[in-house]
Amino acid sequence: MDVTLDYRGVDTSFDPFTQGASKTQLKKFSEGLKSFVRDHAHSLVAPYFEKILVAEFGNDGYRIEVSADGELLRVHYLTVLEVPGDYMANSVLIEFGGRNITEPNEEHEVSPDIAEFVPELVFPHSRVSVLSPARTFWEKATLMHVESQRGVFRPNADRLSRHWYDLSMLVDMDIGQAALENRDLLVDVVKHKKVFYHTSYANYDACLVGQFRLLPDDVVLVSLAQDFQRMIDAGMFIGAPPAFVQIIGRLRLLEAEINKSTVLIGW
Repeated sequence: MDVTLDYRGVDTSFDPFTQGASKTQLKKFSEGLKSFVRDHAHSLVAPYFEKILVAEFGNDGYRIEVSADGELLRVHYLTVLEVPGDYMANSVLIEFGGRNITEPNEEHEVSPDIAEFVPELVFPHSRVSVLSPARTFWEKATLMHVESQRGVFRPNADRLSRHWYDLSMLVDMDIGQAALENRDLLVDVVKHKKVFYHTSYANYDACLVGQFRLLPDDVVLVSLAQDFQRMIDAGMFIGAPPAFVQIIGRLRLLEAEINKSTVLIGW
């Protein structure tokens, strides 16, 4: 679960998209946002979870784990399975980000996937504000573009192949088609990532001039295919997912479709 803390509500003293902003200014601003997330997670969110879980379950059956930077909060729980999970851990991971924005967004009601299979039980449900799926589409696509530039399958990349699966599923839905028609949203995502998530190999500008990459080199594709098979073996899908070769075939067509036209950089 990703939780976005809109940076505009954290620090209004500096506009990171100001023309002429120096790398030093941007780094200082970004580090300040990271510090806010760290302090927020450790001093507010984790204690709140502890309080709620103790009230609900007592002192047994769960464990809270927070990363040093506060960006990862994991709630470990007891499992009824005879053999604890390996690839699919017995925990819920909540990721906090303070260098993002929350627009465009929509309101949706969410409930557990299992609810429809066990109608005799009452499960919790909530109405929450979520990032627009169209922005999520381009966020995922640009993440995959960066990974495709990396040249190697990065360490600790379990479940990375889910992004390729997700995008291949989204593209043929109304969500994906709406995203493809909204190139201004792609421009905004690239603009944002160039400031907050710059790496030496990312090459974000290529996304806007017909050089978008959704597919990494063959050696990385092999690793992604193996990761995807591990996801299947761990039971992470309800029903049978498409073969990985089908996913790659669909994304190859999508990559070509995206690259048919260039997008004017408007900042």
